[in-house]
Amino acid sequence: MGHLQTHEATRDNAVAQVDAEKYVRDNASQGSGKSPRDLHGWKWALSYTAMLSTTFLFALDNTIVADIQPAIIHDLTQIELLPWVGTGFALGTMVVLPLSKAYGIFSIRSLYLANILLFEVGSALCGAAPNMNAMILGRVIAGVGGAGMYAGTLTYVAVCTSMEERAAYMAGSTVVWGIGTVLGPVVGGAFAESSATWRWGFYINLVVGALFCPAYLFLFPLIDPQPGKSLSDKLKMMDWPMTLTFLSGSTFLIMAISFGGTLYSWHSGAEIAFWTLSGTLLVIAAILLKFHPGVSKENQLWPAHFLQIPVVMNLQLQVFLSGGIILTITYYIPLYFQFIRGDGPLDAGVRLLPLVISMIVATIVSGLMLPKTPCFSPWYIGGSVLVLVGTALMYTIDENTNNANIYGYSIMIGFGAGCYVVIGFTILQSLVPVQEISNAVAVMTIAQNFGMVLFLSLCGTIFQNTAIAEVGKALPDLPKDQVSELIAGTSSHAFQSLSQREKSIVVTSITAAIRCVWLLFMVAAAVSFVFSLPLVVQDLQTRLERAEAQLGTRSQDATPLGADTGLPLLMPLPRTSTDSSVLPSEPKTAIIQQEVAYLGEGTTFGDVDLGFDQLLDLDSVDKLRWDAPNEALLQSVAHIDPSILTATWPSDPLLDIPQTMPWAGITTQSVQGPALPPSHPTHPEASLEQMLPELYHYFFKYVYNSMPIISEARFLSELSTNPTSKSISALKYSIALLSAAISSQYQHLRQDLYSLVRRQIEDCEMDPDTTVFSNLNVFQTLLFMVRYEIMSSNITRAWMTLGRAIRLSSVLRLHMIDRSEKPDDAVPGLHVSLPATDDECLLEERRRSFWLLFVWETYIKTRTAMESHLGPISSFHVKLPSPGRLGPKFSPVDMPFLIDAERLITGVSPFCACLLMVDLAMKCLNKIEYSNEGHTALERCFRERVLLMQEIFEDQTLSQDPIALTTKLNMSAIIIILYDKAPKSQEAPELVMKRISLHQDSAKCIADILKASWETRMMEGSPFTLQATFLAWPLATAINTLAEALQPSMSWNKMKATGIHSHKTLGKN
Repeated sequence: MGHLQTHEATRDNAVAQVDAEKYVRDNASQGSGKSPRDLHGWKWALSYTAMLSTTFLFALDNTIVADIQPAIIHDLTQIELLPWVGTGFALGTMVVLPLSKAYGIFSIRSLYLANILLFEVGSALCGAAPNMNAMILGRVIAGVGGAGMYAGTLTYVAVCTSMEERAAYMAGSTVVWGIGTVLGPVVGGAFAESSATWRWGFYINLVVGALFCPAYLFLFPLIDPQPGKSLSDKLKMMDWPMTLTFLSGSTFLIMAISFGGTLYSWHSGAEIAFWTLSGTLLVIAAILLKFHPGVSKENQLWPAHFLQIPVVMNLQLQVFLSGGIILTITYYIPLYFQFIRGDGPLDAGVRLLPLVISMIVATIVSGLMLPKTPCFSPWYIGGSVLVLVGTALMYTIDENTNNANIYGYSIMIGFGAGCYVVIGFTILQSLVPVQEISNAVAVMTIAQNFGMVLFLSLCGTIFQNTAIAEVGKALPDLPKDQVSELIAGTSSHAFQSLSQREKSIVVTSITAAIRCVWLLFMVAAAVSFVFSLPLVVQDLQTRLERAEAQLGTRSQDATPLGADTGLPLLMPLPRTSTDSSVLPSEPKTAIIQQEVAYLGEGTTFGDVDLGFDQLLDLDSVDKLRWDAPNEALLQSVAHIDPSILTATWPSDPLLDIPQTMPWAGITTQSVQGPALPPSHPTHPEASLEQMLPELYHYFFKYVYNSMPIISEARFLSELSTNPTSKSISALKYSIALLSAAISSQYQHLRQDLYSLVRRQIEDCEMDPDTTVFSNLNVFQTLLFMVRYEIMSSNITRAWMTLGRAIRLSSVLRLHMIDRSEKPDDAVPGLHVSLPATDDECLLEERRRSFWLLFVWETYIKTRTAMESHLGPISSFHVKLPSPGRLGPKFSPVDMPFLIDAERLITGVSPFCACLLMVDLAMKCLNKIEYSNEGHTALERCFRERVLLMQEIFEDQTLSQDPIALTTKLNMSAIIIILYDKAPKSQEAPELVMKRISLHQDSAKCIADILKASWETRMMEGSPFTLQATFLAWPLATAINTLAEALQPSMSWNKMKATGIHSHKTLGKN
């Protein structure tokens, strides 16, 4: 019933390709505020109106037969098939789920036009139906086409509108839906009472379709969501086994319910066959849902992971019940007035207006008020109570009930159902990751449609079986055929031939049958009310999350850090100047002293013995040189000119900014690295244990966003169920260590925690059970140790710990996570691998952990000029990370491998963008040759990848996600490197000037972000606090390039223009 969410023009192939690229780009950057369409003015207005016309026709056909059923029965007879007039249409709409999937695979316009044609064919068949069987077939065909039009409208409006304007277009579509729903019974009744007859209630669809046919054909863009794929490849992407099994099982179930006791006896062979086939097929569908043989997870028809999220299941139940109640009631109120009161079709349709209008009003009010209210559960609780009370009152009506009372009860039901029949779609979309919105809409739609189908079938069966039984009991001498004709209502010929006493008995019997239908509605409303109560818990959880988010962040009105500078592309983006007045003047919590400090580390290293006595494979020690000093690193800093950028970094003691960045070409003095902590803690462990929960909370609130590789839910679950596990102990202390390293509040715990982590890893290594060391927890612990040691100004120690992590990654076969066939190569020394799992969140943890290893290995490899031990990227059988925070609500999207990153067609998470940037920066730093071809190819690759990353460069994302801001910084640095390596001597003068301009814009971008971030003094929760060392080497290389460019030959004004000439500029300007 409720309209969910509403979703330009040429047939030229070149423009079609642009549309396809726009479709990909816009869906990867929701909420950008820019218009994603090329059509504007009257063309867009006409195109949108044409979309609304299909919505209007679909809504009209939903209710148009509500009060012309007696007229249809009068002409076509076969009262036992009456429920199928409504059920057939609703059953056809069940294809909305596979059609929703199809719109993401096949040409959108082709599918849309095919479904419009199908709907019109079904309408024509209904209008010309010579018998009830033809009518039912036409209704099913029209239902299939209508569902396809509905899904097409959703898709097109999503493509052609931005997030900001979508609400307005959705409201317009909701209004049109409501108008169609209201006019359905009235239009149907008017035709039934006119000389045109009820058949024009269906022919009218042909007239409207013909009117908008030019717009359908010429204004809808040709969009291919899967460009480059053949038809056979696209057909393979459909989940055909599940589609056919689910639709067949649903059809047999509806047939079993609808035909029972009317067309076939409940004990007949046909009924037994229907029930058996439906049960068998639905069980097979459940098995396919679990195992999906031959179908990849991303191509599954039904997103099975939604079944594990209680609030998603609850919202589906609510839309199932509310949709079924409100649609079926629109059939039985006119039925009451026609069968009991003898009203004509037009009068009966008018009597439905109180219900429909009140429902539309409530739907609009709830839709407008929902964003302004902190909770959504009151809409469900209050709405279900109103429906429950209204249906209970309807249960009391009889043939003598006053019309005003029925209108009042109808208004109560309509307003109650309108409160929550639609809002579930909006709520669910806000609760799931952005890449799951299409799946959320699909499952809600199928739940709603299935509720309509099931309620129509159940109510039709209850009404007919009860009415036949009651009339047969009251008039036992009447033959069964005449009894069936009598329940067609007071206008039937059989009814008119009865005596006054017999007429009274029949009316009372039919009233009792309708009351049984109201009893079903009352039970459904009660169930809806009971299940609305748990939604209060979700409300409280959501409010708590909002409150926690507000406590650790600055005002939403403040300018996001870095928002004033657009990422310099090959075409500069507009920028506004930095307004430091809107930045917080004081930190909200303790000042972070360590994180941003380590863009560079000291060059002197102490003892390198980590105290690890056991290794996975002793033969590999010499190969990886874990316990040997890094001579290459020591040599790499020997040639640094200490005169470069001597005054760049501020000397604010509160920030503890190091005065040495030798690897970046920035050296003013020699700084000794921090002393290593002792092997054992100086404080008792018991004193730490009490603070661990605070440190866990701090990590997942502030640190997680810079290293989103671990699920908080899994960590806490393992910690509570197996607290004595050596591997979980190592992980918990490493998590606490990073929190202590970043926050000044806990820095006194660093030495103790570092020693505890070392001790736990030693214990894991020495355990005779190899699985104690060979697991994901230990691997993540080693990654966190690498992070800490980089922060602690000791790149050599980080390099040695990284060697252990690389070796463990090889043992666990993390580089083969997404390999389709089982690998047959063995790991030297050990044969341990992670257990297979279907847990998508755990699989994503493994993927992200491996990719963080890739980041650290790339970082340290570039810093030390060491050879790679991970191997070439082409050997990684690991997909890129999906967007979203790891946890119970996480649901992955299909991501490509890094080697195929240009094929990304969905939203790119900041972590994924970071990996793309690492790969690109490696090409810039190590692989580019000084030739036009090499440089041009790299620039093209840069443009393509930046296009994928636009979403993470939005102001809001930059203000909330450390990795996003890091990536933007480094992307700007890459432009400087590109310019530095450009074949300038072979370029035209205007191209040289363009590159110089881009060079300066990039430098300004870096400087503005850095000085805006330093201005805030690295307060906890600030977007810059957790990311400066995450990928600092491209940034440092770019600064080195700038230093070389800013030689005395350049004017002082040009040096000032870059904004990095002194600490005063960074700290105060």
